[in-house]
Amino acid sequence: MERLSDFIPTKRVKRCALSQNEKIIILNVYNALKYQYPTNTITDTVTNCSKMTGIGISTIYRLIKDTQNGQGTKSSTGRSKVVIEDDLKNDNVLPKLSRNKLWSVLRELNFCWEKQNRKSILNDKDEIICWRRSYLRSIRKFREEGRNIYYLDETWVNEGYTVTKVWQDKNVKISRQAFFDGLSTGFKAPSGDYHEDMNANVFEEYFLQMLDLIPPGSVIVLDNASYHSRQTERTPTTAWKKADIIHWLSEKNVSFETNMVKIELLTLVNLNKGDKKYVIDEMAASRQITVLRLPPYHCELNSIELVWAQVKGDVARYITSFKLSDVKILLENSLERISGKDVIHHVHKEEEKMWELDNLIDVAVEALVINLGDEDSSDSEDEF
Repeated sequence: MERLSDFIPTKRVKRCALSQNEKIIILNVYNALKYQYPTNTITDTVTNCSKMTGIGISTIYRLIKDTQNGQGTKSSTGRSKVVIEDDLKNDNVLPKLSRNKLWSVLRELNFCWEKQNRKSILNDKDEIICWRRSYLRSIRKFREEGRNIYYLDETWVNEGYTVTKVWQDKNVKISRQAFFDGLSTGFKAPSGDYHEDMNANVFEEYFLQMLDLIPPGSVIVLDNASYHSRQTERTPTTAWKKADIIHWLSEKNVSFETNMVKIELLTLVNLNKGDKKYVIDEMAASRQITVLRLPPYHCELNSIELVWAQVKGDVARYITSFKLSDVKILLENSLERISGKDVIHHVHKEEEKMWELDNLIDVAVEALVINLGDEDSSDSEDEF
């Protein structure tokens, strides 16, 4: 006679919700096995029930638990369908895109489809969050102190549709006059990429001239572009030669062993390098002016971005001669029409939104961690 352990049942089709009748049959088989083999453990009984019905063991455990909790044997509703595409189509704020176009856009933005950990949550890096919170606290404090705040950044404008560019410094003070004081470095970038031609020496020369136009006690807000971030003292990196790293450690009176390898020496560097100090920060501090650096990827907190978007739009709409002199006139006329109040008000709203979002995410993450900590890792037999 063939044993039950040798019996191979026809497996049920997956991804199909159990009907009420199917659940009743499974429970009947389970109860019959319990009655017929009372000495068997719960595990053995469930395993035998799985073999006879072709239903997974975890499904049978879940069905027994639901029945004991009084949830009955109602038909399962099945998994919720993925309706992201439908939600996007029904959102009037978002542009109408085909599925293929949406896929292409996501790929261009470096999104990829991956299996995610159930404990995962989309959030910034810890250092970015701390930097943002520190920035928001500082900018609030400076406003409460009544200090003048300047927003600084650089960009280019096209001279017609050629590759010739002209440097414009987007230095915006809360008052209108700051749109014009020290407006341009006069630097041209014929290569077509202003990042290639701007460097720390050029920017620092302009920055020093700009400091003469700003009263002591003011605050300058800027990003962390490489030409804004030349350090007062170079710190060893993996690109340095081992001999140079040793020389740096010796100058700092840091003890090290002569048989240390390069990675060990760099570890000592990281422990003794201290906080970074930037050239332009020191230049500003000598004039009693504070430099406040934006967190990475937070250009929306720089009011000059809004100003420049409007200026470039005006230049593109009204340019007719494609002469550099006409571009400058259009630029200055556009700046005259910009309301400094509106720009600053928008930045204030962005700051408040980010502050509130950080608080909401903090609450959500804490709730998620608590819920995951309360979950049982597995169903134990003594529940049955």
